[in-house]
Amino acid sequence: MVEEYTQEEYWKLFNNLPEELKDTIVSPHTAETIRDICDKNDIDEVRTVAEIVGEVLLGVLSPEDELVSELEEELETTSEKAKKVKKEIVMFILHPVKESLEALYEIKIKSPSLENRKNRAESKSGPSKDDYREPIE
Repeated sequence: MVEEYTQEEYWKLFNNLPEELKDTIVSPHTAETIRDICDKNDIDEVRTVAEIVGEVLLGVLSPEDELVSELEEELETTSEKAKKVKKEIVMFILHPVKESLEALYEIKIKSPSLENRKNRAESKSGPSKDDYREPIE
C-alpha cells in the first residue's frame, strides 16, 4: 500500500515536477488512454487506475517495483491481469515521458517491446538447430 499523502503534499509534488509530467497528468489524452485500457481489460474502477497512474507520474509509486502490486491490490484482481494492465500503462502513458520518469525515480524503465523480446527468447528451449546447414569441421 502506498503511503497516504495530504492534498497539500500532492500539490507540492505536482508543482516540483518537470512540465512534461505535469502536462501528462492533466492531459485529456491520458484520461482517454486510461479509460481505453480499463475498457479493454474489463476494469470498472477507472478512477482507481487513474489515481494509481497519477501516483506514478507524481513520483509516489515506482513504475518498476510497486505498480503491479498496487494494481493487483486496489483492483482486487489477478497478478496476470495486473501485469497486463501495467504493460499497457507503461507502453501508452509512461513510455512517452520515460526520460522524465527515469530522472524523477533515478531508475531505468524497461521498455515493453524489449520485455516482449526477452520473454520470447526465454520461451525458446535453447539454441535452435538449423537442419539446412552442414556442420563445420
